[in-house]
Amino acid sequence: MKAVCAKCGEFKESAWVVCQSCNFKPSTDEEKAQFLLLSTHFNNEKKLKKFSEHIKAGNIIDFREQDLLMVTQVLQQKSNSIKEQKKHILKLTGSFLLTIVFMVIFYYYQRSHR
Repeated sequence: MKAVCAKCGEFKESAWVVCQSCNFKPSTDEEKAQFLLLSTHFNNEKKLKKFSEHIKAGNIIDFREQDLLMVTQVLQQKSNSIKEQKKHILKLTGSFLLTIVFMVIFYYYQRSHR
């Protein structure tokens, strides 16, 4: 994926990586949405070149509010989904470890009462 830095207009490899030109990295959901909208996920390279020239000329990109809202919501849903997956994995890991502890205790209990 290619992307344009919304701060300086330079091209970069991906929307959320640090820009090699201005060292900016999007961190908020809105910044991430803006930078994603300036990538090949949403635009072809010809449009990205125009955005790049526009930003380099000192102009800002006037993102449509509905586009930012849509992308921000998708990012938040993905983030919530990942959090839920991590919770589930943590619960499974805890259950697995607890089972092993009980098996070890049971083994030594059985062994000591022979």
